[in-house]
Amino acid sequence: MSKYKDLTKKQFIELVKDICAEESAELLVETGLDYKFDHYDPEVKAVVVKELDTTISPITYESLKPLEKRLQEINSRLVVYILYESQEGI
Repeated sequence: MSKYKDLTKKQFIELVKDICAEESAELLVETGLDYKFDHYDPEVKAVVVKELDTTISPITYESLKPLEKRLQEINSRLVVYILYESQEGI
C-alpha cells in the first residue's frame, strides 16, 4: 500500500471515486462504454462499478483492466466487480 497506507477511509473512497471517474471518461471516449463508481466492499476489497444505460455495449472485465491496474497500485488485493443494470436491486 506504500504511499496510500495512511489514507483515512473517506480519503481512500474519494481516491477510488476519482480513479474510476478518470478511467470511465477515457473508456467512454475510446470505446463508448460507460460506467461509474457504485460502492466499495471492504470485506472482499472490491470496488463495484455500475454499468450505465448510456453504454453502447455491455461492460466486460477485460475493458476494466486499466481501472483494476490503477486500483492495484493503491492495494494489490483490490478487485473490480461490475453491477449491470439488470442486476440492480438484487
